Amino acid sequence: MKFSFILLASLGLSFYAYSQEKTTTLKPLNIGDKVPDIQFSMVNYPSKTAKLSDFTNKLVILDFWATWCTGCLHSFPKMDSLQQQYTDKLQVLLVNTKSTGDDEQKIKGLFNRLQPKNKQPYNLPSTLKDTIADKLFRHKSLPHYVWLFNGKIKAFTSSEQVTSKNIEAVLAGQPVAFRMKIDDYDYNNKEPLFLNGNGGNGSNILCRSMITGYTDGLPVTASKSETSDKLVTRFTMINSPIVRLYQKAYQKSVIKSRLLLEVKDAAKLVNNGDWDSWKYENTYCYEIITPAMSMDKVYARMRNDLSNFFGYTAAIEKRKVKCFVLRFNGSTNAVAIAERKSSNNFGRKETVTYMHNQKVTMLTDYLDELLSIPVLDESNYNLPVDMEFNSDMKNIQTLQRTLKTYGFDLVETERELEMFVLKEQDKSIN
Repeated sequence: MKFSFILLASLGLSFYAYSQEKTTTLKPLNIGDKVPDIQFSMVNYPSKTAKLSDFTNKLVILDFWATWCTGCLHSFPKMDSLQQQYTDKLQVLLVNTKSTGDDEQKIKGLFNRLQPKNKQPYNLPSTLKDTIADKLFRHKSLPHYVWLFNGKIKAFTSSEQVTSKNIEAVLAGQPVAFRMKIDDYDYNNKEPLFLNGNGGNGSNILCRSMITGYTDGLPVTASKSETSDKLVTRFTMINSPIVRLYQKAYQKSVIKSRLLLEVKDAAKLVNNGDWDSWKYENTYCYEIITPAMSMDKVYARMRNDLSNFFGYTAAIEKRKVKCFVLRFNGSTNAVAIAERKSSNNFGRKETVTYMHNQKVTMLTDYLDELLSIPVLDESNYNLPVDMEFNSDMKNIQTLQRTLKTYGFDLVETERELEMFVLKEQDKSIN
């Protein structure tokens, strides 16, 4: 890299003069950094080269552009007007970099075509095939404006910030609340936006729904964010099975015996084995970020998202299904001891399962959740009972024999019941 030291006594500032060669070691500059005295090849300028130090006593605005950038060209009339308004105080320098693919012929031809209506050429000089400024003032989109004053970077902006008001404030040494152009992000258009910082951290997301697979380290949970008037702006479910997601979206808390799966692979929907192994491939995270709306509308959006991704539809339907009904056969020796405390140990891993001083509906409710088919109480027996079961209550035959000793029959039959039906979408319907 060629450089030479130039002392500008008038400002007491130091510059390094850079030629447009060997730019690999240059590092991007930030707000407040001193600016090197870059030397440019020029077009539409009295001489073939220019340096930043040629404009020492002025505010310099570097306008990064390309002949194919429509937004850049739309801003030229404004930039030209400001240049004429502040002739002695401002220098707008169009910066055309090597990376644009433009050459001198393209640039001169464009300026000839863009002459204002008064036939006077734009009073805007442009660089040609720049490589230094391109690396020092990092940017990803055009146009891009870099404000330089007193040898330092004042701002990186878009065109709307280039105004007479802001120019005069900078020239007067007054602070300016620039809306800075954030243009040094890393973005790969082949990767999801905001994932792993791709294009930013996502802090400006206004609306989005997302489904991911199981995520280590997060609990099985649900949460939401609300406004002061109880409208929802975010709803999240973490590491949840598909059935649970659908039940939440349809606002139906359905036990297993009321779930009817009309799908090819039910193992993806219901865990009948080892949860710790099953969860990795069969639980999901769902989140929706939305403008404030009612929870009912959130659920409607969620239903649509689930249907689109998983390919299942859900509905509450009356179906004739196999079930068990509990009936009283006319006499019982299960009448509860009145002095006993009402209690049971349902669901605990103990040798003897019992219920004391409780109604039989407590038993049928437990069996309804325990077994894979519905269990209904049709006994019309309303007195509290005491019962004990000495074996696995999922063993239907043993359970039936025990209940019989207490004066009750558990009978297999059919009933028309409301079921939560989850089924494959009809792909023939568009």
